[in-house]
Amino acid sequence: MSQSQRRSLLLLRRRITDADTKLQRHLAAIEAGVDPAAFVTSMNAAQAEKAAARAELDAIPKPIRLTETEMHKLIESAGDIRAVLTAGTPEDKQLLYEALNIHVRYQH
Repeated sequence: MSQSQRRSLLLLRRRITDADTKLQRHLAAIEAGVDPAAFVTSMNAAQAEKAAARAELDAIPKPIRLTETEMHKLIESAGDIRAVLTAGTPEDKQLLYEALNIHVRYQH
């Protein structure tokens, strides 16, 4: 996931949290005795904002996570992938990894 995608997710979650906070404040005021009619427009706006942010968040494609077993099966189904990758040029490998959206991370 790119930096901009992570930023978008954080902003959408923040919009949802902010809308929830507004709704909770309005409900607390109503429970304290303030006339509910005073909050109708503001509560409707907060609910609409929350619904819009939730819809945007739900529309973002979720990454597919494979288990270790699923990855092994997928690799084995391609045949002798090691030989294919060994024979490939670095440029071909880069194109393949980009096409498959593969990101390699090293931890040491």
